[in-house]
Amino acid sequence: MNRRHLLWIALFSFGLYFNTLFNDFMWDDHVFLSGQTGSARTASELVSPGYWQRDPEANRLRLRPLRMASFVLDISLYGANPWGYHLTNSIVNAAASAAFYPFAIAAGLTPAGALAGGLLFAAHPAHVETVAWIKNRSDLLCGLFFFLSIALCASYLRSGRAAVAAASMLAMLLALFSKEMALVFPLVVAAYALLFRRDGPALKRAALLAGTGLLVSLAWVYGKEYLWQKDVTSPTSYVMDAYMQARIVIFTISEYLHILFLPFRLAAERPLAVGGSPLSLVNWALLAFLAAGAWLAVKRDKELGFAWLWTAILLVPVSNIVFLESRPIAEQRLYLPSAGLALAAGALIGRLAPGTQGYRAWRGVFAAVLLLFSGISFQRTFVWRNPVSFWTDAVKKSPGYFRANFALGDEYFKAGDFAAAVQLYETAAKDTDSKEIHLRLGFCYDQLGEYPLALANYARAQRLSPEPDPDIYNKAGIVHEKSGNRKEAQAMYRRAAALDPSYEPALMNLARMAEEGKAK
Repeated sequence: MNRRHLLWIALFSFGLYFNTLFNDFMWDDHVFLSGQTGSARTASELVSPGYWQRDPEANRLRLRPLRMASFVLDISLYGANPWGYHLTNSIVNAAASAAFYPFAIAAGLTPAGALAGGLLFAAHPAHVETVAWIKNRSDLLCGLFFFLSIALCASYLRSGRAAVAAASMLAMLLALFSKEMALVFPLVVAAYALLFRRDGPALKRAALLAGTGLLVSLAWVYGKEYLWQKDVTSPTSYVMDAYMQARIVIFTISEYLHILFLPFRLAAERPLAVGGSPLSLVNWALLAFLAAGAWLAVKRDKELGFAWLWTAILLVPVSNIVFLESRPIAEQRLYLPSAGLALAAGALIGRLAPGTQGYRAWRGVFAAVLLLFSGISFQRTFVWRNPVSFWTDAVKKSPGYFRANFALGDEYFKAGDFAAAVQLYETAAKDTDSKEIHLRLGFCYDQLGEYPLALANYARAQRLSPEPDPDIYNKAGIVHEKSGNRKEAQAMYRRAAALDPSYEPALMNLARMAEEGKAK
């Protein structure tokens, strides 16, 4: 193995993302690192039984202890300084990119091809969301250990050494404790063995390793779902028939392949547009991918065949077979699948020996693609600089999508720019009818002195509330009072107090109005 190649890939990757050290915490990083979603704050808390027995609804939707342990270390080193967390993400990403190299060598690539593939993997623009968003460290850690587990698996199939098999399983377990994507380990082992090691002893070793991986995966799923997470309700409220599910899966895979092949219009928020006929959900990227698979099956090309199978296998867990309600399409989920594209590019480059026909031309094409990908990735790290720049880009890419408009509106809301917030909230309200949106609109219109609009939005929020909300009645009472309608204000405060006799804001407002009445 060429150590200089490893170093070049790692340095290239780190340099590409050095700019993220100047970025802020993003999206739900603040909540996640503050302990409000089950994150431990100290090492002693992380290993204490009480940490694992807290409120399951808040803390048990994700079992990723390796990521949490890394956050605990970051908290102890950097406190509330975001640059340190971004530094760790950049280092882990550089290590994962370097780990791609032995993985690629195991997949039959030449050293030159593995270097080219590693550089392309590091530069792929879809990775920016994974590296620049601190909470996505789970994908980086999973990628690092998953690459190592497959490289060690290849070594075990060749040598038969038990220590190497144990090391492969340990790496797989670390990947699994980083993110659930590693559950596909048995499928990858089987695909690798059938393509590269078809002799009897190697196939037996592959069966043993894949079987062990399957048992570990089943034990992990059982422990997570029925022991640790047994009281957690399903994170999705969507119930759909098989036909709609199939349409969503087709659309999701088509979108992901399009992003992999042409990562030029990246966006954090993508509407799930599954309208039209089923054929309309199939884009050129999916057709090209299926055609390539058929051609490789005929040609029996081992290296390119493994790259194709890797991409197909790693896309399955993120294809919305289990519907991911909060963000059905997310670029961060392409971190591992994109390794298939890098493997294919590296395999083709490795076959071009210096001096052969077309060598310079194809080397130039690869250099141009690498430069283009690197430029897009570097430019997009600036988009993730702070919440305003990030959500402004999201609104630009998806101008009518409620989530992007609502989130950018919240940034202006927090800054006190209620006029700008109103425009974004109104756009969001056209895309979805939400209690939260109308609550924000009610408050903004209140602050702008547009009392009839404030009351109309509070009334709408109350109608959308699953049950009467005393806080909304209290807010409406405040608006009535500001507009001079003290009688209606008092009625609103009384409704709030009747719904919840312990609701202090309404009680205090009623007491204040009573005192003011006596004074008159």
